[in-house]
Amino acid sequence: MAVRGVGWIVLAAAALLAVAPPAGGAGEIPAERAGDDRPDPAHPLGINQGIGAVPRRLAASWDFSRYGEQVRADADRAARLGARWYRANTMEYPWFAQRDVEASGWDMAHRDALVRALGERGFEVLLMIGPERADATCRDDEVYRPQHYAPRSEEGWRRFREYVRRMVERYDGDGVDDMPGLLRPVRWWQVDNEVDLKWQDCRARGIEYLPPEDYFRVVEAARQASREADPEARLMTGTLVTIRRERSPGTDYVRRLFALRGGELARLVDAVDLHDYGEDPASLDDKLALLRASLGEPRPIWLTETSVPSDPRAARGWDRRRQAGEVVRRVVRALGSGAVERVFWHSLGDAPPNPGNRAWKMFGTNSLWGCLAPVPAGPRGRTCRGREVKPSGAAFARLSDVLAGHARTERLDREGRTYRIVREGRGDAVALWREGEARPVDLSRWLGRGPVEVVRTSGDPEAIRAGERYPDAREVPVGEDPVLAWRNGGEERPGRARGE
Repeated sequence: MAVRGVGWIVLAAAALLAVAPPAGGAGEIPAERAGDDRPDPAHPLGINQGIGAVPRRLAASWDFSRYGEQVRADADRAARLGARWYRANTMEYPWFAQRDVEASGWDMAHRDALVRALGERGFEVLLMIGPERADATCRDDEVYRPQHYAPRSEEGWRRFREYVRRMVERYDGDGVDDMPGLLRPVRWWQVDNEVDLKWQDCRARGIEYLPPEDYFRVVEAARQASREADPEARLMTGTLVTIRRERSPGTDYVRRLFALRGGELARLVDAVDLHDYGEDPASLDDKLALLRASLGEPRPIWLTETSVPSDPRAARGWDRRRQAGEVVRRVVRALGSGAVERVFWHSLGDAPPNPGNRAWKMFGTNSLWGCLAPVPAGPRGRTCRGREVKPSGAAFARLSDVLAGHARTERLDREGRTYRIVREGRGDAVALWREGEARPVDLSRWLGRGPVEVVRTSGDPEAIRAGERYPDAREVPVGEDPVLAWRNGGEERPGRARGE
């Protein structure tokens, strides 16, 4: 959605829309789906945000006595979609940023509750840290306005390193100063979020906030402190999301950042990441080209935020069926680029309908679970009494099935509409789509002759979950709705036989 995105503040608005889902709702994925074959740290599919979320506007009146129950219900809902990774953003409660942790007097009860719930469901966690919340802004709005990004004194740097060291030590699982009841260690840490857009947004207002030099020093300090606590800690950059059409100054920020000290930043981190909401596939291609050229040496790239809307009131031409198809397209295209290692969908649950709100139009319908029975929650907002899995959620779950054992994804045609998914010990799968009406396609050239299991995206979650079985791989109808196909089912659930 880069054509609609005008700056990093849009993502901050998404945090205002997060809704904590109570238990239950129509269209639930069966509970037995939740714990299959976990853990799977090599799995490429995750969810960004939404577990334990509390709307900022409602935080003052929220019933936190049930927070542990809320977090477990959210984590269960994410697990039922087959997500293996979860990205915890500092813009979202329980706010892991330094300012918030210190302001709370290092009260870690709710932060521990989130990590515990994720561990219970076997998630691998990408946990964000940083001096300020990820939505700290130079604009005059409800979010506090920081004066500086990087510390301005030796004491400030000491406190920042101590914050990073204590955070990593608490969740590293080495038996020293661990949180009570830690089930799975946190190995991946991300330093902030959308640093290029924050700098660009502030610069447009005459404020020099978060220049590349400041961010470099913060990453450098985080690297030192995290490794002191956990030699196995992995560090990631804070999302480079330069909008495709904004060639400058955003692209200049990325180039400047990775050029500092002879390209040292690429050696300080274990992976780099980006966001892409662009409707044009070339948007991701351009960003990957910029990163590769700026890095100077190969680094794993993670797409930690991507999604599209599902309601025509939010964006013309988008609906639930089209969103479900885009889950498959975006994930497979990214993995098929040969550069992207993991993909995180944004996010878990839709916000209550609010067509007059700009933030709702941008992100309020992009999620995998829909909002049922929205009700007032205090004087400033609404929440959802229930949840229903959307077609996008069902497509995400089936795609997660297919991606288990993922080794690589290969693009098979120039148009970027056919991909081979190579899986270890399970046989290849293919993902493909075509323009116009569905017509028979011979899949035997990739899968061999014989029966094939097929999942095609649609507007019906039950149909997506059930899938289909075709007796002949040479005659599988393929149209605009993406199709996932493989031989003999493997570990996937059996589909419906055509004609049965």
